[in-house]
Amino acid sequence: MLNIIRISKTLGLACALFLSLPSHAELIFSENFESDGLNQRYTSAQQGTFDGPRTARDWHWQLQSMNQNGNTNFYTNYEGRDFWSGINLDENGSTSSAPSVLLFDPISTKGISSLKLSVDLASSTGLESSDFISIYSIDIARHHKTLIDTFEAGTSIMTEYDLSTAFQTFDYILPDFNFNFFQLSFEAYTNASKESFAIDNIQIASARTQRQDDQVGTGTTEVARVDAPNHILMMALVAIGLIFRKTI
Repeated sequence: MLNIIRISKTLGLACALFLSLPSHAELIFSENFESDGLNQRYTSAQQGTFDGPRTARDWHWQLQSMNQNGNTNFYTNYEGRDFWSGINLDENGSTSSAPSVLLFDPISTKGISSLKLSVDLASSTGLESSDFISIYSIDIARHHKTLIDTFEAGTSIMTEYDLSTAFQTFDYILPDFNFNFFQLSFEAYTNASKESFAIDNIQIASARTQRQDDQVGTGTTEVARVDAPNHILMMALVAIGLIFRKTI
């Protein structure tokens, strides 16, 4: 009986220690826009800038540092010196059905069953219901595009979180990948001179832990925050271990 109590105490403390350890994930892809990767790491539809005469409205869809007119300099809380941004996108030929696109080179998912995407996003104020930025994963082999999230008028349809001019980090769990390569795509559209979206600090890692009870989503793409360990359970196990210790 004494040995059983000792084993229980050891297991309780070991489980508590295991739960207190941080989750580790292998980084697979990252892009922080600190250098120009156009046609090297990513491609773009309707990319460029226009500082036009007063009869036309300025627009751009490119690195912020290449923005000729400085009309998205209001963004804050971004990492490093640069990020990708776009403003007044209907003036560059974009429409709601054919938006501006930022498409990244293929990313390998071979041997990985679940991925975590983290991305910093921001927007101007005054967005309308027709203004949006969407995130997609594209199965290259099947030519299939899956929606990860859309921010309509600056509000996420997955989490209902609102964008602001200060960059915020959004995390998504992308489970059950059954293909070897995929592409990450951002699509955006705005229809006025002061309406803008911005992207920074994209990271994709293998997701090794997630809380199922925190998931929301469409059924094909699940969205979840990767939370800290359950410290209440950890403390309970420690307490059990201490109780056993006092009884021997």
